[in-house]
Amino acid sequence: MNLRKTKFINLIAVSLLATACNDTPKQTKAPEPVDIQATEKINDKLLNSMRKISDQQLDQVEDAGKDALEFLTESDRQELIDLTIEESSEAVLDGGDKTLRLLEDINGISE
Repeated sequence: MNLRKTKFINLIAVSLLATACNDTPKQTKAPEPVDIQATEKINDKLLNSMRKISDQQLDQVEDAGKDALEFLTESDRQELIDLTIEESSEAVLDGGDKTLRLLEDINGISE
């Protein structure tokens, strides 16, 4: 009985080993050739579409800015102009003060 069990176990072991050794990896297909011209056409179409979308969004932003300016009342516009003049005059005044200090320093050195 032991001899039969040993033969049976040996037979199973050999058959498992043979099965494991016979497994061959599946053959992979070669990649399909790439159509370069078609790919370039697709890329060009994609780029053109992206540019159109970008241009449309830019136009929308510009239109929104124009619309916002049109909604400003005349007094709002005048306030913006006054504010711009004020800021400009402050910058000019600061520049004049610096120039005056430099001239005073130069005069002090020359004396």
